[in-house]
Amino acid sequence: MQLRCKEGDLALIIREEPGCESNIGRIVKVRGPVGIDAENLLASWLIKPLIRQIWKVAVVRSVSSEIVYWKSRISHPDCWLLPLRPPEPEKQSGEPQSEPEEQRDKLTAAILKLVSPELEKIR
Repeated sequence: MQLRCKEGDLALIIREEPGCESNIGRIVKVRGPVGIDAENLLASWLIKPLIRQIWKVAVVRSVSSEIVYWKSRISHPDCWLLPLRPPEPEKQSGEPQSEPEEQRDKLTAAILKLVSPELEKIR
């Protein structure tokens, strides 16, 4: 099973239970272990909002408003969460990743190669 989130991630809520749509767009912290949501049969994570505020929470066919903590044991399916992580560095096939200084030197050399004919005309 391929999951989008992992424990400790920050994630954006992109889908919600009917009646709790006001939670969409909020950021939460993801906590494991992954469980299976009994109602939806989806892999789910425990979540905790980053900002302490009133949330809409679905509770057995009704919706209540409450402040959510870890002990509230609120879970969300993995597919309803979008992890917020920095992009992974691109790896070129077969070539080791160069250091930033090397990349800067290569860029400078490429620019000088393009500009040097124009500099010769000016002199």
